[in-house]
Amino acid sequence: MKMEKKKPDSVADADAGEFFLKFYPELFRRVSAITGASHADVDDIVQETFLQAWRDRRRFNGHASPLTWLNAIARNRAMDFNRRKRLQRHAGETLRGLTHLDREDLPEEVLEDREVGARVRRALNDLPPEYTKLLLLRYLEDLSVPEIATRLHESEDAIESRLRRAREAFRKILQNEVRDES
Repeated sequence: MKMEKKKPDSVADADAGEFFLKFYPELFRRVSAITGASHADVDDIVQETFLQAWRDRRRFNGHASPLTWLNAIARNRAMDFNRRKRLQRHAGETLRGLTHLDREDLPEEVLEDREVGARVRRALNDLPPEYTKLLLLRYLEDLSVPEIATRLHESEDAIESRLRRAREAFRKILQNEVRDES
C-alpha cells in the first residue's frame, strides 16, 4: 500500500522549504518593485519577511491567501527599509551640514523631517546644558558670535571655542544614534 503525502491544512502545517520556494519569486519581484533596492537588500527584506511569517505562521487565520499575508508583511518590512534609508540619508546630510554649521544652514528638507527633528531634540537633550544653550542661541535665535558674547558677558574667542566643542559633541551624539540604528 502506497502512502500518499498529505497536503498541509494550513500555513502552520506547511513545509518551510516548500513554502519558501513557492512564494519567494513573487515576493522578491514585489519587494523589488516597492523599494527599488539592490538585489542584496531585496533578498534581505524577503528573507526577513519569511522569518517573521514562519515565526507567526500559527497566527495565520486563512482569511486571505498566504501570498496576500506575505505581501502585507513584506510591505511593512519594505516601508521600514525605506524609512531607515531615508533616515540614514538625512542623518548623513545633517552630519555633513553640521560640519559646516558655522558657515551654512542645514537643508530645508532635513529641518522639516519629523524623525530628524526628534533626533535633533534628543541630541540637544543629551548635551551638557551650556552646549545646548550656545547652539540654541546661535542657530535657533540666529545670534552672531559677538551677540552671544555680549549676552553671556564672555569673549568672542571663548564663545567660538565652546561653539566648536558644542557642534562636535552634537555631531558625535547624532553619529552614535545613526550607528545604533543600523
